Amino acid sequence: MTDSTRRSAEDMLERGRDAVERGARDARDAIDEVRGSSSFDDAVRSIGRRIRTLRREQPYVFAAGIAVSAIVLAGLVARAQR
Repeated sequence: MTDSTRRSAEDMLERGRDAVERGARDARDAIDEVRGSSSFDDAVRSIGRRIRTLRREQPYVFAAGIAVSAIVLAGLVARAQR
């Protein structure tokens, strides 16, 4: 691997880490907002707005979140079938 290839790979990894950190921060903010919500309907609308914003502004983080959610769900289903 050449130095420029290594640097660009490291840059991509760093951007990915930053994107995941931003996504995690946004998810924590959404959870905090839901906890502070006075009604379930308000909470659902708020989460929907945050998801649409995340999908539009950070598509890679959104895709990673979907993938992680699918893996977790598959693990939960597999565990429940035992």
